[in-house]
Amino acid sequence: MVYLIIGNSAAGIFAADAIRKYDRQGEIVILSTEEENAYSRCLTTYYVSGQIEKSGMFIRPDQYYAARNINFRGGVRVTGIQVAENQVELEDGSTLGYDKLLIASGAGAARAPIAGAGEEEIHVMRTLADADKILAALKSGRKRVAVLGGGLVSLKTAGALAEHGVPVTIIVTSRHILSQQFDKPGADLIMNRLARNGVRFVMGASAAELLHDRDGACSGLRLDTGEIVDCDLVFMGKGVTPNSDFIPPEIEMRGKFVKVDKSMVTTVPNIYAAGDVAMSYDKVSGRPAAYAIWPNAAEQGAIAGANMAGRQLQYGGAVSMNSLHFFGLNAICGGDSRGKGPGSIEECVYWPTRSLYQKCVFAEGRLTGFILVGKTANAGVLMAHLGLRLNFEKCLDILDRGLVAAVFPNTE
Repeated sequence: MVYLIIGNSAAGIFAADAIRKYDRQGEIVILSTEEENAYSRCLTTYYVSGQIEKSGMFIRPDQYYAARNINFRGGVRVTGIQVAENQVELEDGSTLGYDKLLIASGAGAARAPIAGAGEEEIHVMRTLADADKILAALKSGRKRVAVLGGGLVSLKTAGALAEHGVPVTIIVTSRHILSQQFDKPGADLIMNRLARNGVRFVMGASAAELLHDRDGACSGLRLDTGEIVDCDLVFMGKGVTPNSDFIPPEIEMRGKFVKVDKSMVTTVPNIYAAGDVAMSYDKVSGRPAAYAIWPNAAEQGAIAGANMAGRQLQYGGAVSMNSLHFFGLNAICGGDSRGKGPGSIEECVYWPTRSLYQKCVFAEGRLTGFILVGKTANAGVLMAHLGLRLNFEKCLDILDRGLVAAVFPNTE
């Protein structure tokens, strides 16, 4: 049996571990566009900030592949899949056969064009190589940074650069930062903490043109408002796009995502998909969903790998969860944190002078989402209870007392 895995990050590595657990003899081949051993993309900003060394990025030891008899081939790009022939096409024109295939190709950093900017002039943060490029730019003397976007990647990168003492300006098109994960009260607490530590924000604007000095080096950004932001390094954090350009028409897609069932199988029986490239479903709502976060990718990969090796496991559904830490302020959100689901009711405790915000979202008596800023100790418990009905006694166990009083106002 030949198991072929496209991708060497969370989904691919956890799939390989599961395959080897149930099949000690089968051939496992992992293909990756990157040369490095498996590492955690979640830690790239910690690496840039200097909180961890490069060696701390790697999630498996150097001997991992040999010890598990895994053929790892780095620097290899898949350009197509020949479904009928059970083969993948590689960039060099060669093909590679398989009995079972896992698509765990992940996602790449999304880019938006900016007038006057070459691709190499706009930095992103998705890979270890991206992080190294930013560090090299800082070491070369670039000390004024403009960050485009107010999402998770942008803020985490801005925070990492601010840890270096680098002046950072964040340019955000929406009305508040983290608009896809946090509501405005929670987001404002995070924004205020960053601002107090030297990060400047420009809201309601976007980049119109990259400016250069006489030597052709980046000197600033002209915004669509006419304002010019002085900078010599530009970072773009506009989310991610699934790496799915090589997927053939025999495999059903949902947009750019590969559609899978609860066994992580695609519409081709011996082809599976997991991680940021896969469209599964939300654990709480049951609707199709894709959340590009590490825990979901790891769990999906483990289930896909086990099923490729003959198990019959089912995925319980993806959960949205994001955590942040800036200059001593912790923040976590999970599930339908913005209360966008039908019939949602929100209850919150807001204490801005203490940088404290706690919100729970309920629908039909079930906990469907939450936001915690400042006090996050019970986030794990809340995650475990997403989708469950909560009575008064259970709320006393897992919610802040202020939230309990808000949820059950008539209970003494």
